[in-house]
Amino acid sequence: MVKKIAIFASGSGSNFQAIAESVNKGEIPAEIALVITDKPGAYVVTRAQRLNVPVLELAPKDFASKVDYEEKIVQALHEADVEWVILAGYMRLVGDTLLTAYVN
Repeated sequence: MVKKIAIFASGSGSNFQAIAESVNKGEIPAEIALVITDKPGAYVVTRAQRLNVPVLELAPKDFASKVDYEEKIVQALHEADVEWVILAGYMRLVGDTLLTAYVN
């Protein structure tokens, strides 16, 4: 069964690209439902757009707290029906809000 996944990245997106290529070849039974980056304008955004993968660009400094930032992410993940979260070059520590929403 195909799982909906979200890929978190902070930079160029080379890890995202490798995962996307494996998904497209059928090597990974998944659908990339969303890319999330904490660095608006990072090259991963361009890579995702080329593959028609939705992107959420959020700058943590635009939020009052880490909890607020992660609540926004969790909301987007739920809206996209994401089942698995993949950290692929995501350079931010993940907090309790996100960890609680996606246990294991």
